[in-house]
Amino acid sequence: MAHLILLLAPLLAVAAEPLNMELLPAWNGWARSGAITEIGVRLTAEQGGEIMLTVATSNARVETRALLEPQAPLTLWLPVQPDGNSATAITAVLAGHAPVRQEIADWQWRTTPLVAVVGNWPDSRLTGHQDWLVFRPELAALPHHSQGYQSIAALLLDTAALISLDEEQLAALRGYLGGCGKLVLGGPAVAVGMLQRFAGCQGRFVRRVGIPEQGLTALASLWPEQPPTLPGMTGLKPLLPDRESWRSLALLFAGYALVMALLAVFVRRMAPLLLAPVAAGALGLAVWSRGGAELDLVSWAEMTSGDTSARYAALLRVTGQGRGEYAVTVPTAFGLPTAWDSVSPLKIEDYRQTARRRLLLHIRLLEPQTFRFASAFNGAAPLSLTLTPAGPEIVNTGRFAGSAVLAWQGRRYTAPPLPPGARWTPPQQAEAWGTTPQERLLRLESATEAALLLPFTLKDAGLLAAAVDTGGWLLIKARQEGQP
Repeated sequence: MAHLILLLAPLLAVAAEPLNMELLPAWNGWARSGAITEIGVRLTAEQGGEIMLTVATSNARVETRALLEPQAPLTLWLPVQPDGNSATAITAVLAGHAPVRQEIADWQWRTTPLVAVVGNWPDSRLTGHQDWLVFRPELAALPHHSQGYQSIAALLLDTAALISLDEEQLAALRGYLGGCGKLVLGGPAVAVGMLQRFAGCQGRFVRRVGIPEQGLTALASLWPEQPPTLPGMTGLKPLLPDRESWRSLALLFAGYALVMALLAVFVRRMAPLLLAPVAAGALGLAVWSRGGAELDLVSWAEMTSGDTSARYAALLRVTGQGRGEYAVTVPTAFGLPTAWDSVSPLKIEDYRQTARRRLLLHIRLLEPQTFRFASAFNGAAPLSLTLTPAGPEIVNTGRFAGSAVLAWQGRRYTAPPLPPGARWTPPQQAEAWGTTPQERLLRLESATEAALLLPFTLKDAGLLAAAVDTGGWLLIKARQEGQP
């Protein structure tokens, strides 16, 4: 009997393991400093239950929850922004059991461009440019979030691999193309046409090759041109509304000074004079210890006329009205914030079923915390802008009823409200430029091409509920007459 127990001991030890965890970093673990990538976490357990998964770096903690079925593998994919100075820690907790923890301390950092090759492409033709690193990731490890593509500079993909992507991977690829990502696709023209419908920048960063041997040549042809960059924190901050929260403090102190002056003049007893500062302090503590925050969200989106997707950058500012904990809910489509000025690591709760994330913040009185998001959304432009031999022409596609600002050859014109289907061309006489932050951005972004600026928020793009108060603008770049 004792011998039987000794023989079964290894099996019993394996069976007693409550949770097994396997890590699947995207792009074979290659990463670029400051870029977001992705981690797949494969979980299996003899007994099912609720699982809480946390991916933590020095900058942020992302948490998600899911239901793990008994003996049924579950793979969860989470975006992550690795930090070269610390390990990425992954912790899984199955209800009723001790945590299981692993780390990735050896991300393969790369400063020169990464070119991912998936499918049937000949190795002999992939030596590439001396600054490229060409590598072959597993198909299953391709990102499930569009932000996961930030680590690579280009993707070579064949049709067989394309049709093998799952729905989340395909949606991530569409988001990558909507952000003007570079793709060389090997296969029939119909497959390229399908993907180009989702591509930004008029699809000029998508190439098709008939035979795999032409892949590197196609990549080299689109390599010199880079997608235009969206405004960063410095460019977006002037778009935020002015907050004058200091006025409430000024009023409180002014009122306190007035009350103390009146007491000094009209009250001869010492007790009220001593109690007044205590009462004022208690009042201030009651008003500003309740927590809460003021939220401001602005966005700047850009697209080329005729595209069906637009890239955008958004800035969220959270200004504390007291001291305490505060949660901000944002759509998962926003992606992870890529820049913030919070004083502590950001905690994020990822709700998979509702496509929402909660940013859990520690706020202080009148202290702003600012977060930048960048992604893409689908949808045709509400106005079209075509550059004809006679000049720019604007057509209302039927989805916009306001006025817009046209920038052309360094001059400014106001395009009036147009009925659906109506056309408009600018007069000979230009107007003086305005001084608003959005017009300054328009002049900067349209220095070498015609562009149209109109009010357009992330609510208009369908990413936010109508009750959310936000501001935003859409910049539509002109397409040449005759282009699709």
